[in-house]
Amino acid sequence: MIHSKETLTVLSSWINMAEISVPSLERAIDLLFLLEKYPKGLSAQELHTQSKIPRATLFRILRVLSDRGFIQQYDNTDGLYQLGPTIARLGTQVQVPRDLISISTPLIEALSEKIGETVKLVMRDGLEAVTVAVSRSKLEARVSSMVGTRLPLHLGVSQRLLLSRAPQAVVQQVLEGLLVKKTSKTITDPARLQASLEVLREQNSASGEGEGQMGIGAAAALVNNADGNAIAALVAVYIAPSKSNQEVQRIQRAVEQFALKISALKPSL
Repeated sequence: MIHSKETLTVLSSWINMAEISVPSLERAIDLLFLLEKYPKGLSAQELHTQSKIPRATLFRILRVLSDRGFIQQYDNTDGLYQLGPTIARLGTQVQVPRDLISISTPLIEALSEKIGETVKLVMRDGLEAVTVAVSRSKLEARVSSMVGTRLPLHLGVSQRLLLSRAPQAVVQQVLEGLLVKKTSKTITDPARLQASLEVLREQNSASGEGEGQMGIGAAAALVNNADGNAIAALVAVYIAPSKSNQEVQRIQRAVEQFALKISALKPSL
């Protein structure tokens, strides 16, 4: 299990709590997640429009985040904000099972090369799934992913695959918690989520589209340790409207094959 306390401790030590109150800290984190969705950057006006944060508060948060390197502005006249180098540096400090990463990285890269899509490895951390390895597609039109990205366990097929193998106490917490809606396809009804988990418990792989972001598809397969227990999910993400059913099936089969290859190497936590 990955421990996120270390990253949060580092985060709190970098942000001066006298300058940012707890509500503003929550807003700052929301801004970071917002910028994650826009790798090319957003202007201050776009951040204000999408976040609904008051301008004065927004600019104070942007200043603090910029000073600490959590965000940066492009070196041009547009003044767009994007995630900064501190995010990448903190991501390297997250404690992940190195054996799993070292074993899977060459195969993740090989899978990405084979199918031409972005491939990531995702693990459960509490009530979230965190991306611990990524191989990006070389196509111009591709789905971006970043190590350290976190998603709730109900959101998307790869997250639900992991949730289907989680202890019942974790499942119950998710079912009783807030099921955030991202798109019209997001499962927000506890009964539907429970039914989906029951189906996934009988499967080692699954595919889905548009749950976290419209037009984005995912094909996922579980990675097991030497004892046969699921410890991660191998996931290919792609632009769904550009794919035929045959192409999606080809991607799914490839993900399943490579997940089996990683599992055969008996990764440990």
